Amino acid sequence: MREAGVLVSMPFWQSSLYAGPLADDFGGADWSMLVGCVASAVAYFATYRLPPLWRTGRRAAPERSLDVVEAK
Repeated sequence: MREAGVLVSMPFWQSSLYAGPLADDFGGADWSMLVGCVASAVAYFATYRLPPLWRTGRRAAPERSLDVVEAK
């Protein structure tokens, strides 16, 4: 998921070595961290599957039989 955040944030990078194409549209501010975090969160929640709420991982104790053997 980190890769998705990095790829989406690249156009917003603003540094002395590289300026992304969208960085100038925001007045030279470096918005890459915010955009990368949001993109990573969206990609994570889009691919992450939560377990169902009715499965807690605990099993119920087996029921004990109260059958009484009748003496003859």
